[in-house]
Amino acid sequence: MGGMMGPGPNPTGGSGGQAPAAVDSALPGLLKYVPPSLTQAAGLDVKAVAGDKANLAGVKLLHEFEAIFSILAKGGITPDKVEYILAGCNRDSGDLLICVKTSAAIEPFLKRLGEGTKEKVGKATINLLSTGPQQNAACTPEGKILLLGRATTLRDAVSSPAAGGIRGGIDAMAQPGAFYWIAGDSTAATKRMAGSDFPLLEDYAAEGARMVGYAMGVGGSSSAPGGSAGGPPNGMAPGMPSGMAPGMPQVSPGAPSGMPGAAGGQEGRGKRISAVFGMVFQSEGLAVAAETRLGELMRKYSPRQGGMPGMPGMPGGANGDFRFQSLLFPERFRVSEDRDFFAQQPAGAPPIGAPSRLAECRVGKDQDPEKLISVNVGRSTANIRLAMSIPNRPDLGVVFVEKAYNDAIQAIGAVALADGLFDGSLAAIRAGYDGLVAEKAGQLKGVRAMGEDRALEEGYSWMTDLLPHIGYKDLYLQFDTTKTWMVPLNRVHAYVVIPQFVNPADPNVQWNGHPYDGVGLTHFAGMAGIEDKRTVVAAELPRTDPRAGIFGYDQVVKLADIKDGTSQTIMLIGTGKSSAPWIQGGGGTVRGARAPYFDKFHGFGSYGIPGQGVYVMMADGSTRVINASIDPEVFKSLCTIQGGEQVDLQKIVSAAQ
Repeated sequence: MGGMMGPGPNPTGGSGGQAPAAVDSALPGLLKYVPPSLTQAAGLDVKAVAGDKANLAGVKLLHEFEAIFSILAKGGITPDKVEYILAGCNRDSGDLLICVKTSAAIEPFLKRLGEGTKEKVGKATINLLSTGPQQNAACTPEGKILLLGRATTLRDAVSSPAAGGIRGGIDAMAQPGAFYWIAGDSTAATKRMAGSDFPLLEDYAAEGARMVGYAMGVGGSSSAPGGSAGGPPNGMAPGMPSGMAPGMPQVSPGAPSGMPGAAGGQEGRGKRISAVFGMVFQSEGLAVAAETRLGELMRKYSPRQGGMPGMPGMPGGANGDFRFQSLLFPERFRVSEDRDFFAQQPAGAPPIGAPSRLAECRVGKDQDPEKLISVNVGRSTANIRLAMSIPNRPDLGVVFVEKAYNDAIQAIGAVALADGLFDGSLAAIRAGYDGLVAEKAGQLKGVRAMGEDRALEEGYSWMTDLLPHIGYKDLYLQFDTTKTWMVPLNRVHAYVVIPQFVNPADPNVQWNGHPYDGVGLTHFAGMAGIEDKRTVVAAELPRTDPRAGIFGYDQVVKLADIKDGTSQTIMLIGTGKSSAPWIQGGGGTVRGARAPYFDKFHGFGSYGIPGQGVYVMMADGSTRVINASIDPEVFKSLCTIQGGEQVDLQKIVSAAQ
C-alpha cells in the first residue's frame, strides 16, 4: 500500500488546465433502487478503477468485491463488462441487494443462474432463482441494470422505495465522482465513526450525535478546470487536483505553496489521500448543533498556527467559504486560541460540493507537515460534509484507507456459508487448501517458524502459503520470508484483509490498537485437537496422539490419514472474539479446543448465527453450523482424527449448502 498513490493514467481524459470528462451518472441511476431497509452499502466505480492500471489501491478494491464478481462470472458476465457495482444489506433482517451496471447481455446470465418462477411487481418482472437455501431473485428493471438479492428486498427495490439513511448519506457526501464509497444508517454511522482511527470522529461519535445516515467516499474524478481558484475541484478535500486519476490525490495545482503537505511539480505526487464524509441529520437544527460540536473538536485537535492571513472565516478571510483547518495526529495535540473556525454559514454561502478557497497555513518549526491532516467542512440545511486530506503514511493514510476499503466486506452481504448467491468464504479457503496440498505433496506445516530464538507468533501461518492459490500471488511475492512478518518491510503488506479468510458477517476484520493496529485478521483457525490440561498445547502434540486434530505446528495431517473419516472431523473452526492476524503463526491460526469450548470471550464462535454457535468446515469440505448446546463429549470427538467415534451429524449439527 505504501506506493499506491503513485502517478498513473487518467481515465477521465483530463490533464493540466483542461476540464476532465463529466462524472459518470451510474451512481444516482442505481441509488433509486436502494430501499430504506438496508443498513449498510458500498459502491465501486469498476470502470474507473480497472482503467487505472497504476493504482494499486484499485487492485485491492477489486479483491474486496471479488464475491460479487464470482456471482457474475457464474452467469458469464466478466469483469471487463461491469461498469459499476452498488451492494447493500441488513444483516439483522437478512435483506440483500446487489445492483450492477453492465454492458453484457443479461438474459443469458439469468438462465445460467437458474431462473425459476416469474413474478410481476409493478412494471418489473422478478425471476425467482431455483437454487440455494435462500429465496433469491434477479431482475432487470431497465436497460443494462441487473438487480440480485433476496426476493423480498428486490420487491422493495422495484417498488419506488423511499430514501433511507444510505441515500441520505450519499447526498450529504456530495461526491458522485468517488471511485469507492461506503454508507450506512445511524447505527452504522456511529460504529464507523467510533472505529475511524481519528480522535476527531471518535470523539464526535462518543458524544452520541444522532444521524439519519452517513457516507464516506475515497478518491474521485474532477469535474472542474485545473487550477480553479486554488481550491479542491469537485468538492474533494484539499489535495485532489483537477485531471487526476481516481485514487491519486495530491496537492491541488492552485493551492498555495505554504499549505501543509504541498509540493510543487512531481515532489508532491502520492503524498496525500483524500476522503469525504457526508452526514445527514433529522433536522437542520440538529445539524447546526453538530456543526458547533465539530468546531469544538477541531479546535481541540488543531496545532498552534502562526500567521494565517486570509483564512476563510477568520479575520481577514473571505466570508461565505467553507472552513479549512489543519489537524495534527496522532503524536501531538494542541488547542488553538480564540478562533471560531466553525461559525454558522452566512446566507448565500456556497452549497455543499462547491469549491472553497484555501488560505496559506504556516506550520510551526516543531511540527511535521507530513503529520498534518487538512480538513474542509461545510453544512447545507441538515447535511454536513467533512473532507480530509490525509498524509499517505503507514500510521495514518494507509491504515485509514485499508479500513475504509474493508467495510465493503460487510456491506456487500457476503457470507461464510453458501446461500445460493455467494459461495461462502469457507468454500474459498477449501479450494485454495486443495491447491496448496497438491503443491506441497504432504509437506504442509501449521507454521513456518523463524528459528528457535524467535516466538512462533513471529513466523508465518499456513494461511500465508494459501495466498497464491486464492488469487493473491502478487501479495505473497512481496513478503521477504527470511525476515519475520513484523518488520516494517513485511508488515505493511499484512494490512491487507483477505476476504476468503473472514466471516463477512463479523465487522472486526482488522486488528485495532497495539501491537498490530491495522493488520488483517482471520475468523477461522485450523483445528489442532483437544487440550484437556492447562499444560497441553494440542498443536505441539504428535499427530498420533489420540487428542490430536488435523493441524499441528510441525505437520498438517493428510486427509487420507484421518482415521475417524473426513466427514466426522473438524478441519476449520470459527475463532469467536479471539481472532488473530491471518499472517501470524502459532495459536491464532492453529488452535486447540479447551473447555469451556464456547465461552463468549475466549471460546469458539461465529457472527451471523442465531443464538450461540460456530461455523465449521469438515475435512470432507462440507460446511456446517455447530450449536453451543452440543454435548461436550461429542464435540471433542469431532475435533480429533483418531478416536474412532462415529457421530450422527444430522442430529447434532446443521448442514450448510
